[in-house]
Amino acid sequence: MPRVLIRPVAAAKRPPLYSGAILVVASHAGSSQHVEAILREEDHRVVACAAFDAALQKLEKADGGFDAILIIDRQTHSEPEPPSVQWIHKVHFLYPHLPLILVVTRPSAELVRNAFQAGIADLLMQPVTPHLYKQTVRRALELQSILTMDYGLQESHRLNESLKAITACQDAATLNRITPELLSRNFRQTDIKVGLFKLVHKGKKGLFVPITNWRMKRHEHAVAAEFLSWFYKKSWRRFNRVTPLRGTYRPWEIKKKFGRYNLLIPIRHKEGLWGAVLVSRNQRRLNIARRERARAQLLGLHLARTYYILEHYRASNARAFLDGVTGLYNQSYLDFYGEHELLNAKRAGTSLSVMAINVVSFRQINDQYGHLAGGRLLSQVGKILKEAIRGTDIVIRMEADSFMALLRKTALSGAKLVDQRLHDLLQKSEITLSQGIAVKPVVVTSIATFPQEGETLKEILQLSWTRLKGRRKKRSHA
Repeated sequence: MPRVLIRPVAAAKRPPLYSGAILVVASHAGSSQHVEAILREEDHRVVACAAFDAALQKLEKADGGFDAILIIDRQTHSEPEPPSVQWIHKVHFLYPHLPLILVVTRPSAELVRNAFQAGIADLLMQPVTPHLYKQTVRRALELQSILTMDYGLQESHRLNESLKAITACQDAATLNRITPELLSRNFRQTDIKVGLFKLVHKGKKGLFVPITNWRMKRHEHAVAAEFLSWFYKKSWRRFNRVTPLRGTYRPWEIKKKFGRYNLLIPIRHKEGLWGAVLVSRNQRRLNIARRERARAQLLGLHLARTYYILEHYRASNARAFLDGVTGLYNQSYLDFYGEHELLNAKRAGTSLSVMAINVVSFRQINDQYGHLAGGRLLSQVGKILKEAIRGTDIVIRMEADSFMALLRKTALSGAKLVDQRLHDLLQKSEITLSQGIAVKPVVVTSIATFPQEGETLKEILQLSWTRLKGRRKKRSHA
């Protein structure tokens, strides 16, 4: 997962030219006019450009004096970094205080990742409704007002360090662990307590689950999760922005349970509410100041964006490594992680066995009963394979009628036991095809083991496939 680039937060004085305007960059005249009409309904000034060079000249002339930039790219790009993303790189480097919104058509996972790396504040995918345009621009303007706030030197340094740490995270578990402490650094250090919660949906109910905390006791963390679940059910609109929790919320006496002053920071990205952060302070006459709320809002926005990138990256990886017919891993997984498995076995001083499996009866059933029947056969054989091996082992679908199992920490004798268990399960099973016909799957297997029969993954795979071909030939001649 590549790192997202964050430019330092600094005050930006805007000249009167184009102040309060939104720059719309769209090569298609119809798109530009459509967006202009939508934004003018919200009383925004709009300046339209049809080319990137002309837009950059306007930015240089105004010294970045716009409130936000909206880039509409209607073309479907195959390359991971199209001209629009390259232009965003340049603009974000020159004017880091400007929120950039990119509108694209059917983007790839690489394009989305590179766009967020370039520095966009939000990404929309066509088609976009007028309400979504208005909502996204409103969020961008809120972000811009925070970025141009005049922070002190220490406050700015702490905020920038927190932003860099958040966006440098490579996985959600690390981000969950560091978030409460990073947020606590951006408040006046007295008796601050921070809790992180994730929203999970059970039926029609939304429940908050405690994840991690900073100086918040375990029972306080659990009670805070119950309170947020109750508060979300009662007033879910309060989770759209950073909200100070004032007053009494019967039957919840939050001042006694958490602290005198409490701040709710929602973590909301484009796919909805991910979770929330609760910040509590109990010291008398030390309320949570406006500056602290602004910093919390900025950190919440970057948290939401980082969670979205991590989840999108994980989902795109899962789709890339899964076979559509059987639901097992595909050959891309072996190409990507095969050497990693071998290095783990070498480092631990254990064996790694590779079992190659060929479904002999697949071609006959596929030709006689059709592709649906062939797919059904492969899917059921894949399930039986998963049942025959341990949960720590991996099954991969290779070619049309071939599978491969990576048996971790398994010597040749253990692999033979797995082979026997697989044949026993196949002997007992009958697969019912879509036509209602019951068939018995017939397979041929072969085994090769590291390090006894080869030192590299290529040698082990080649040996297992050679043995498999030999056994299949013997079966066809028999």
